[in-house]
Amino acid sequence: MKKSFLILSFLLISIQQTNAQVIADEKRHFASLNLSVANPLGNYGGVSSNNNNAGFANTGINFSVEGAFFFKPYIGVGANIGAIANKVNTSAFEEHFSNELKNSGIYGTYSGKVGGWVSTYYMVGPYVSLPLKNLTFDLKILGGLMTTIAPSIDMTINPLGSSNAIHEQSDPAVGSSFGYNLGLGMRYHFNRQWALRVNADYLAANPNISQTLVVSQDGQANRTTNSIHQSIAVFNVGLGLAYQFGR
Repeated sequence: MKKSFLILSFLLISIQQTNAQVIADEKRHFASLNLSVANPLGNYGGVSSNNNNAGFANTGINFSVEGAFFFKPYIGVGANIGAIANKVNTSAFEEHFSNELKNSGIYGTYSGKVGGWVSTYYMVGPYVSLPLKNLTFDLKILGGLMTTIAPSIDMTINPLGSSNAIHEQSDPAVGSSFGYNLGLGMRYHFNRQWALRVNADYLAANPNISQTLVVSQDGQANRTTNSIHQSIAVFNVGLGLAYQFGR
């Protein structure tokens, strides 16, 4: 992924140097609202019931507010603040849950629900802006804080040969860690103030989340706290509307 961005940077700089019709408006700062499709990658989107690190995340949405200030002709600093929401692949999770019950020697029926993943992020870092006629390409390498809320679980198990149901419940748990954001965007200028943005972003983090599970049966409850070290990785592709200002 990092090699790809280095190659893209080299190509964009080469185009900039060889194109004779570069627009003169070099320092056009911008602020934009973006909406993207959030595609889970790696273990985060894993659905194998045998993968203990699987996050079972489905394709979701990403909303962000982004802006950059250019203090040099093509170099600036900016920020990307947003939220990612991915529902859980219910069928894959239920298969994993069923296998865990069987491995614990529990057979029977179960019902319930599971929540979804939600992550918020606050990223800052350098931007490189390369204008070409009525297009501007933006390359960014950002780092910052990502906070993730793990899915809640509320399941009822009816073991075979027993009339006493088992209830498993956990509230949403929160964890934070350093995250990074690599992105490439293109602005199509309607005029000097407004532009349509096309964005492609990779975001990743590895939060450590402590989640408490409460298992109750026959009026007795047992509480255990588990540490969830879930890698979060998404590839976002979407559109945005940018307001441009400055020289």
